[in-house]
Amino acid sequence: MLLNDRLQPAARAAISALDRGFLYGDGLFETVRTYRGRPFGLEQHLARLARSARTFRIPFERDAGYWRSRITRLLRANALVDVDAAVRLTVSRGAGPLGLLPPPGLYPTTLLVAAPLDRRLAMAQRRGVGVCFFPCRLVTATLPTHKTLHYLPAVLGKILAARARAFEALYLGADDTVLEGTTSNVFVVRRGTVVTPPLHGILPGVTRRFLEAVVRHARIPFREAPIRRKLAVLRRFFKFMKREGYRRDNPALDVPNIRLPKRLPKAIPVKDVMKLIGTRPQGRHEPTRCRPR
Repeated sequence: MLLNDRLQPAARAAISALDRGFLYGDGLFETVRTYRGRPFGLEQHLARLARSARTFRIPFERDAGYWRSRITRLLRANALVDVDAAVRLTVSRGAGPLGLLPPPGLYPTTLLVAAPLDRRLAMAQRRGVGVCFFPCRLVTATLPTHKTLHYLPAVLGKILAARARAFEALYLGADDTVLEGTTSNVFVVRRGTVVTPPLHGILPGVTRRFLEAVVRHARIPFREAPIRRKLAVLRRFFKFMKREGYRRDNPALDVPNIRLPKRLPKAIPVKDVMKLIGTRPQGRHEPTRCRPR
């Protein structure tokens, strides 16, 4: 790994016990896919990280050439140049005294780690995967438009998915709409139109933007719209996959139905009711003018 621009074995690498990324989750990260040594969407990932770094006042070197050379160095050191891999770039505010308010002058901690892609991923892409839903609403990452080091909601999602024998867990909004997965964006096809949730309360995914560009270039209808959680759609889809021989089971059958509590309509205040009763229409809306002749 590359820790603060120094190449060293992971077993020997060490950060300060007072690093704010460790103590408070005070940091950011991006994960970049590399295909035979070539990073995918590196500029877009760095732009997103730089935007978040400006928001949180964390110094960050955005230059793509700077990071591309270091990614190449890391891949070579791990014999990952000729295979598909994932590279994670982590930037914390650095080490400092205890306390939430960061003092000025801290030096950021940077970490680059690389690993080969899971071989099971290719099979999952061909045959599909099972999903489950979070059992509660609005369980999303803190500041969901930024990839911060506070990633416990996603960790919880993966734990829930593993218990449900699924691959991914999907976040739900307060209105029972699907937002995104713990590590994925959501797309559905409705009557020939590709639909994805609006960028409100979810991460602006790099792959999401790339897929949108591909779809529009192919002149396939595309739009942003809320996606209602409809288990029947998922069950029919996996039923089709099973019938065609792509799957042996229907994982959507194991997804429990979640019912929203019924809400009573809001009552009109008594003073407004009395005001409404005491109001007499004037002019052509007067009741005596509205009676049939």
